[in-house]
Amino acid sequence: MLFRSYLIQNSEWWIETIGIDGIRMDTYPYADRGGMAQWMKVLDNEYPNFNTVGETWVTEPGYTAAWQKDSKVSDENSYLKSVMDFSFFDKLSMAKREETDDWWKGFNRIYNSLAYDFLYPNPSSVMAFIENHDTDRFLGNGKDSIMLKQALALLLTINRTPQLYYGTEILMNGTKETTDGNVRKDFPGGFVGDERNAFTAEGRTKAENAMFDWLSRLLHWRKGNEVITKGRQTQFIPWHGVYVIARQYQGRTALTILNGKRSENKLEVARYAEIIGAAKTARDVITGETYDLTKDIALPQRAALVLEF
Repeated sequence: MLFRSYLIQNSEWWIETIGIDGIRMDTYPYADRGGMAQWMKVLDNEYPNFNTVGETWVTEPGYTAAWQKDSKVSDENSYLKSVMDFSFFDKLSMAKREETDDWWKGFNRIYNSLAYDFLYPNPSSVMAFIENHDTDRFLGNGKDSIMLKQALALLLTINRTPQLYYGTEILMNGTKETTDGNVRKDFPGGFVGDERNAFTAEGRTKAENAMFDWLSRLLHWRKGNEVITKGRQTQFIPWHGVYVIARQYQGRTALTILNGKRSENKLEVARYAEIIGAAKTARDVITGETYDLTKDIALPQRAALVLEF
């Protein structure tokens, strides 16, 4: 009990003295559940706007949901506001290597994972990610920016708190097959002896600048956008390889459209009439291009569109 009190007081000291914004707690379920719950309850009572993210490395939503505060599937309240969505990460890691079929592969995996959002007391406080310091980089040892754009479009528009890993914006890759260091390399620039500075456009390659600019436009559109931060989420089961998720808030809609096939495809607009309603056109938030919502939309292979109307 004394040691537990000391650890709680230590957190209070960091909050009061240093002013930290939050805590990312490693291997959260490994410790005593009651002790961790007491820690979270004290911090929540004293600092209601403070947040702790718990690393809950399990890959099924039902298990993860049991660790979130006020869980519907656990008799013990953890008081932990944010849990990590390893199910999303796990399913996306498989989906990126597959064609989206009419059954369970590809983006069907994401659909089936998000279908369990009703288990979470607060899905918007579930932290989603596509890679981190403990996993292979999303790109592996390659540079498939097309699939990366699909992953980021999904990550940054679904009802989640997104986490971005440094270097993704400049196509940093690597796997853990030799060492964890391969996925934790220094960002090029800002360190003594660096041959280039990727913090500047001049220090990035053409491909890196293209990825950086694409992600920057998406993030600037997302910043402060209540459709994404407050909007109701509706997802549609993939149809002929096309996966669609909608966010809606106060008459505004954001539509994320992903072609899960490495071949040309189309969005059959009539299928999404309940979301589109009377809207006739939509704007691509990345390019500014206008799309006609009265007819089917042609999709290049592995297309990632985020439309607003």
